[in-house]
Amino acid sequence: MSLSTFFLQAEWCLRQTCRFKEYVTLCKRELFQKYAAVEHWAKIEPAELNSKELKLLQKRLHNRYPMADFNAARKRLDPNSILSNEFVDLVLA
Repeated sequence: MSLSTFFLQAEWCLRQTCRFKEYVTLCKRELFQKYAAVEHWAKIEPAELNSKELKLLQKRLHNRYPMADFNAARKRLDPNSILSNEFVDLVLA
C-alpha cells in the first residue's frame, strides 16, 4: 500500500467516525428518552463518556433491564470476572 493510499483511507475513516458521532448525538437527543433507547454496548466510547453521560447511561439501563438480576447472574456465573473489565463493571454498576 502506498503512503498516499494509506492517508486517503485514514481520512475516509476519520470522516466516517465523525459522521457516526453526529448520528449518535442525534439519537441521544431525539430518541433515547422518547423511546427508552440505549446504545449497543459495543458502540459506547469510553473515552467520550463523562460522569454525567455515565449516570444517564446507567439510568437508562436500569430503567430498561433488570440490572440487579443480571449482575447477580454475572457474579454467580463468572465469579472471577473473567468476562468483565473495569469499564463493563462501571457501566453495569
